[in-house]
Amino acid sequence: MGEEGVTVAMTGLTEALGSYVPPAPPGPGGDGLAAGFDRDSAGWERVVNQLLDIRGLRSGWDGDEAPSPGTALTDSTLRLVNKLRRRGDCPPPGRAVASFDGTVVLEWQWPGVLIEVEVSAPDNGDVVFHRRGHPTRHTQTSW
Repeated sequence: MGEEGVTVAMTGLTEALGSYVPPAPPGPGGDGLAAGFDRDSAGWERVVNQLLDIRGLRSGWDGDEAPSPGTALTDSTLRLVNKLRRRGDCPPPGRAVASFDGTVVLEWQWPGVLIEVEVSAPDNGDVVFHRRGHPTRHTQTSW
């Protein structure tokens, strides 16, 4: 995907995140939602470390027969996380986890709101937006 396609896909994801993310209180040096997101380096570092742990998983990591997400999928998710962080208008995911079917899931959660990006192929993800009292929305993104 060219840089223009990446920009469109990332803009769509962060705009959708912004429409679901509860407003943050004003922060130092700015106000509103995006004021402190990039400054939450601990949150971004936590997610990167979780992804590096996932990168090291082997088949059967769950004690059963769950496939490993593999290096290509995990590295792709790391690229997505780095792009979201550099944009500065997106909060860090609350966590990154491996799924039992070999995908990687990024999750944002607030009271009444759940957003998941499931990375099932390099540079492509399925996005689920759920807000209490509203229909669940599914979309796809690429980076």
